[in-house]
Amino acid sequence: MTKEEQIKIINDAIIQTKTSLKPLGYNLLFWGILIISMSLFHYFFPELVQFSYYSSTVYWILIPVIAMVYTTYYNIKTGKTIGYETILGRVIKIIWGVFGGSWIAIVTIDLIYNDNPVQDMLFLLGVTLTMSGLII
Repeated sequence: MTKEEQIKIINDAIIQTKTSLKPLGYNLLFWGILIISMSLFHYFFPELVQFSYYSSTVYWILIPVIAMVYTTYYNIKTGKTIGYETILGRVIKIIWGVFGGSWIAIVTIDLIYNDNPVQDMLFLLGVTLTMSGLII
């Protein structure tokens, strides 16, 4: 095997990896932009987000639930279009599935104990994003 053939194989592997990571990149960008936007809006307009005792909880639950439905739909649609699943994609899907279940558990427990789930949710999101980034 010549050097050119070896370089071509390596380049093909890099291109294939980049192609398979594009859907994951969209999810990370979407959630990053959404959470940053929500955080900035909450920071600059706290009177709009915190106008009642539960309003910030509703703000930090309702928008992410809508976003979860959207990203789930997007991921199912993209998965059907691609037609295959990589090991890395499966790992990331499992991590975000566990995040979704944990997010629901945290919100439920915090609401039962009359506690604000925002801090717990943001911490869980930060840990999940960090894990995803490190794995990718």
